[in-house]
Amino acid sequence: TIDIQHTHITPNPIYDHRPTPDPEPNQTHTTRTRSTRPDPNPHRPYHPHQPHHPPTIEETMGKQRRRRAKKGRAKVNPMGMAEMVPPDELSTVAPIVMNMKSTDPAARASACTAIGGIILNSKRPTALIHHLAKNGVVRNLISLLVDPNGHVAVAATRAVAKMAICGDNRVSIGLYKSDVMTPLLTLLTDESLHKALNSGLLSGLLTHALDLATCLAEQCDGVAKVLTEKGALKKALGWGFVEGDIPREVRLAAASLVCVASDDNPILTKYLLESEEGKGVTKRVLALCQRHSNGGSTTSKDSSADQKHRQHCHNSRRLSALAASFLLNCSTSSLQQKHTAQLAAMRKEMIEAVTKGLVGLVGIRPVAIIPGLSSKIHQLIQQAESRLSKKPAKGEDGGKDKAPAWRGHREVQPWEKALEGWVEEGIGLKVAMETFANLCSSFSSSSMEEKIGGAECETLLKAILAEIAKHELPKRLVVLLRDHLCASYAISKKGLAKIPKNSDKSKVDQIKEVLQGIRFFRQDLPAAQLMRVYKLLGSIALRCTQCLFNYIIHLSPENLGNMASLWSLTYEWLNVITESYADSDPDSLLSQQVESGVGLLWQLAMKRCIAPNTDLALLASLARSGKSPTTKAHSINALAQAGLHPTYTKQNLNIGKLILERIEEEKLPEPLEVLSAAGESLIDLYSEDNVFIKECRELRLVQRIKAFLPVYSSKLKGEEGQKLDRFTMEHQQSVLENLAAFADYKAGKI
Repeated sequence: TIDIQHTHITPNPIYDHRPTPDPEPNQTHTTRTRSTRPDPNPHRPYHPHQPHHPPTIEETMGKQRRRRAKKGRAKVNPMGMAEMVPPDELSTVAPIVMNMKSTDPAARASACTAIGGIILNSKRPTALIHHLAKNGVVRNLISLLVDPNGHVAVAATRAVAKMAICGDNRVSIGLYKSDVMTPLLTLLTDESLHKALNSGLLSGLLTHALDLATCLAEQCDGVAKVLTEKGALKKALGWGFVEGDIPREVRLAAASLVCVASDDNPILTKYLLESEEGKGVTKRVLALCQRHSNGGSTTSKDSSADQKHRQHCHNSRRLSALAASFLLNCSTSSLQQKHTAQLAAMRKEMIEAVTKGLVGLVGIRPVAIIPGLSSKIHQLIQQAESRLSKKPAKGEDGGKDKAPAWRGHREVQPWEKALEGWVEEGIGLKVAMETFANLCSSFSSSSMEEKIGGAECETLLKAILAEIAKHELPKRLVVLLRDHLCASYAISKKGLAKIPKNSDKSKVDQIKEVLQGIRFFRQDLPAAQLMRVYKLLGSIALRCTQCLFNYIIHLSPENLGNMASLWSLTYEWLNVITESYADSDPDSLLSQQVESGVGLLWQLAMKRCIAPNTDLALLASLARSGKSPTTKAHSINALAQAGLHPTYTKQNLNIGKLILERIEEEKLPEPLEVLSAAGESLIDLYSEDNVFIKECRELRLVQRIKAFLPVYSSKLKGEEGQKLDRFTMEHQQSVLENLAAFADYKAGKI
């Protein structure tokens, strides 16, 4: 038997939950300017040859925090790693550090701002932060978080937040061990501090403090509990979902923190269940989650307070998606026995609200908006350039040319507002799809069965799947995937030349429209913003395939119906995006897309939803040279299931050869995940008594499997096997036993 597991949406090295770092003055771009620095990694998702740019890190995903303790992984020592080579940027930091201890507030604020900008633009931020910490800079920055001068506190908070955003998990853990929580809690909970600052400073201070808290809560065990016990999370809950007159950036940052910190947080869930204030919060969040289920219109029955709340929430789809993620987190919390009945009653209401809310949120199609958006941006830039060309070259007094006065802030470019609106919609869609994927998987996990019982889980899962099918959410996901296929063609280096000749006219026309829009983007947007567009498109496509995987895995072939068209669509999409896959990093967005796409093909193949006469060369290539063990395992599984399909029986022998090659590889032995997938695939492919007898004999199947069994057993007892958790080890041992029994049984048949 095959142990099927859901796709868990876990953060990659550039963590999805974190907000986009705001640009510094030294990072701004004028219209049509490009960076000339060489790209250290020229093979990036969608557009391989973009210049180096700072990481653009988007929103919270809310549900899937890293649970190192539960997965048996040891915590990383944040600064006790092997010595790194000091980065080149360190020499530029040295003169600035002296100003951090200056008595002049302007000097301290400038030093903090400069450090933040250098980290944001660094090619190796983790190495840079490591050496800053080694020289005491990080500790000095942390002390400036509560500087008496508001401007210094804002600059220091922004710099520390960018450290957590741009660095890896070791940086967040290092900040936590450096006691950053003490000043951070002061920033989030001190009412006197909030009253002392003007609205502009307070907005910036809270936004950066909330961003920092979000990073720490996602990466460090125990931070969410501290934030909850000290009242900071309750404050964020009010700013994010309840209070009316809150700046948009603070509201979104607070909602993001709540989504991350509410995952398996019984203290917060108990507050929502027991207190009248908590019940009021739940009511508001339930309404916010469902705001877009009917197009986002308000009703006449809303109270004036509710209408004011709606007005100040800016009708944000992203905020509604975060509300859905928060509700799902609360519905899966662990509580004591006396609260079980209360949570069970509220759980059904929460799940119903989440499902309804997703109907309106998953309907957004960012790719379809690109042609009109790019044309609008192009016109705005032309109008701005026309106005600039009409300005007189000399001052009003007829004297020499006047230098432009710098007011301390960068100039807002004409395209920014339009692009930010599109990005906001895209992020809202991405968060909604993450919630959709987690909704499909939360109530089928063993941990939830232990919490509420297997019967209750099964009942809830059936209700969820029925609601999803009722509102045709899978069809919307297929439309999104088709859109992103068109975007992939438009961004591909080969472009229109790679489109199959038998493609229908509507698809070709859509690709041409998107291609024109991408050309305008390349012409008008700075390199960093262009890459931000590509990365958001890639992230949405990744989530789309993960949602389909998590939904399809629960359905029988009869309930699923004929989804061969989805097989063809997914296979074509993979063919396009793997153009630069060979040179991508294992942790890159492109590698994650390929891994998720191949997993979807495997699930479709298991349900016999395979398009006939597909060239399986791509799957064979990924089985041999996939960037991750999971990609290889999914490819092998998909090939084995395809080999059972009537239209691919002639390729059965070649598929068997490839799988046996994987288990016999000696130069670069495959990891246990790939070996177990190969063993299960051989059993699936050749388990029938009177089928493929000739192929089994030609492959010498029994002899080769028996020769492999001692190798497999030895690997399980070795170093790699010792690192497996209990459930994975049990699965591996069952595969070994099944494979040995299969070889003995098959020996008597052939």
